[in-house]
Amino acid sequence: MQSTYGGWIIKTSGAQSNPDACSYGDSILLLPNHPQYKELFVALLATRTAGETVSIYVNGCHAAGYKPVDFISML
Repeated sequence: MQSTYGGWIIKTSGAQSNPDACSYGDSILLLPNHPQYKELFVALLATRTAGETVSIYVNGCHAAGYKPVDFISML
């Protein structure tokens, strides 16, 4: 994870798609203006710390070329 744009860039692994052809298709961006920013940030840190898998859903491309987080699923 890398702090930037007031939020966090997260490098992803595993199967992923990039239907919007974002420049950085293997990274996502958690923006601080997301209505559930704090909850998503804590959940992502917890799953990382526990070594668990999380599914991250994105929507569109940020102006910097990253895929912005829409919501996550931890099943």
